[in-house]
Amino acid sequence: SGNWLSPTVLGTPFLDKPVLYYWIEALSMKLFGVTIWAIRFPGAIFGVFGCIITYVIAGSCFSRIAGLLASAFLLLGPLYFGAAHYANLDLQFAVWFGASMGSFILGLRLRYFKSKRNACMILMYVFAALAFLTKGLMGFVFPILIVGIWVVLFKRWVLTKYMQIPIGLVVFFVIVLPWVFASQAENSHFSYYFFYYQQVGRYIG
Repeated sequence: SGNWLSPTVLGTPFLDKPVLYYWIEALSMKLFGVTIWAIRFPGAIFGVFGCIITYVIAGSCFSRIAGLLASAFLLLGPLYFGAAHYANLDLQFAVWFGASMGSFILGLRLRYFKSKRNACMILMYVFAALAFLTKGLMGFVFPILIVGIWVVLFKRWVLTKYMQIPIGLVVFFVIVLPWVFASQAENSHFSYYFFYYQQVGRYIG
């Protein structure tokens, strides 16, 4: 339809999920045509990206051999291998989310190298924002829960000073809010339907 803000199904706005996955799929079809190959191509790219992230994290935390083995085991996992071969937003969300948590881990390991540490921590928020734009509040809530519970349980409060929380939140919302506001402007019921009905109501209902 040429409307890159609100995907539609039979002319009805589809507001169940955010828009990034559909942008990526539409861009692939714009470049390569409306073919099965073009539709599956983003999944394959994200599958490779996830393996690279795994290699970098495991290689940085342990050794190059550990990185190679970890990425190989991920690639050969039946669910992951299969998910990289069909069009579905779950793999894209998992890869963005994994990149966010991986950036956090690398940031902590590099906490004595200020510029690299800060870059990794900002990337954590960037990838979390892309995860949000792929599947919604999970991209925001999951990192907070995981990092927050880890900090509390293991009494790592001192490490919060390395997390770039104020500027990171600004980066996150600068990436996310333009789409939220634009979608609300185009669809008056967007906020209720997307945030409450789809993101909250489905879990508590």
